Amino acid sequence: MTRVWVLLVAFTLSSSAARASPGAGWNQWGGPNRDFVAPGTAKLSGWTGSGPYILWERELGPGYSGIVTDGERLFTMTRRGEDEVVVALERDTGATLWEHSYAAPAGASRHLDTTWGEGPNSTPLVVEGRVYTLGFTGKLHCLDAATGDPVWTHDLAASVDGAVPYFGLSTSPLRYRNLLIVIAGGAHAFDLESGEVSWSNREFDGSYASPLLLERGRSAQVVVPVAGELVSLDPASGRLLWRHEHANEHRTFLSGPVAGDDDLLFASAYFLGSVGLELAADGGGVTELWENHRLQLSHSNAIRDGDVIYGFHNSILSALDVTTGALLWRHRGFQRANLVRTGDRYLLLDRYGKLALVSMDRDGPTTH
Repeated sequence: MTRVWVLLVAFTLSSSAARASPGAGWNQWGGPNRDFVAPGTAKLSGWTGSGPYILWERELGPGYSGIVTDGERLFTMTRRGEDEVVVALERDTGATLWEHSYAAPAGASRHLDTTWGEGPNSTPLVVEGRVYTLGFTGKLHCLDAATGDPVWTHDLAASVDGAVPYFGLSTSPLRYRNLLIVIAGGAHAFDLESGEVSWSNREFDGSYASPLLLERGRSAQVVVPVAGELVSLDPASGRLLWRHEHANEHRTFLSGPVAGDDDLLFASAYFLGSVGLELAADGGGVTELWENHRLQLSHSNAIRDGDVIYGFHNSILSALDVTTGALLWRHRGFQRANLVRTGDRYLLLDRYGKLALVSMDRDGPTTH
């Protein structure tokens, strides 16, 4: 499977100069807040009835790694034979600025199923002039964002006894203060600067969806969708705060949890359904409010807007009230897609590369 990168001139961000200042903009999986919402107020431009015009396009190799930026460069990961490759591209032309490759032979492991590809599936994280990447087989890298030179590396199997799940590692790294948190078997934290191990927690087995940082006043917790349950950790120490079972037949999460500005948490597992949880005031536990089997997220994400969750059940675009779990509507007409919210509209990119601009509210979707 060969990916084609296409840069579409669809919108500009009128918030702090996301295009100009290093470190601004879409620097990690799901964007600055991992909620798939473009920062600031987005102004759509260059979008006609046939869609946005193409600024440039180029081919890349296989993998599902997403695109991130430091405001000047674009970063992603791909595969070339038995090597994984981290690549930096010039933002305005797509030209390669640098590549860093390393051996990662996925087919050499008997316990890995590569039916759906050999990755890489994780999306890089950009922090203050460095790029952090997690490979399909557990190779963790910190690279200089300007040059691609390695700053530090880990083979997680050797350094923290990290386990690789059946379909390879897919979770994306998360930053908390001076720590880099990754999920591989359990959860592990490394010093951003030195790469030294800060803590590890192996009280659970990892899955495929990425962790989410929740900060409420002076308290913080990392919610991790793992094998058959959601767990919450103190990001500074790795201490387990709470766990809540939500197990499908495969004990897998493919899509990450979604939070808002309140104490409600949404999570969904395929072959099972969605669940609404209320965080305890002290952050030490959760109460299940509702469960709905009619919205089951698979490989695509969900977005919360007010009290409404939008996401795809297979190829059915759905809306659900996060406070009650009530299904508001279902709409056929799209293939399964990922979503990004920009202002009051949504960009939907489906599994076949079709892009749509949609408005959605509690009454239903409108395609532009």
